[in-house]
Amino acid sequence: MTEDHRSNGLWEKAFNVDSQSGTGRFVAFVLAFVVIGGALSWLVG
Repeated sequence: MTEDHRSNGLWEKAFNVDSQSGTGRFVAFVLAFVVIGGALSWLVG
């Protein structure tokens, strides 16, 4: 049962914008958030 620890590690890596891979993950996270937000607003609207 190390889901919380694993999630925290992924969270830190996702926002580690000091590295290129971290920036890529941050961009992917933002894009996913925008897509999900757009889908929710479309469903609600």
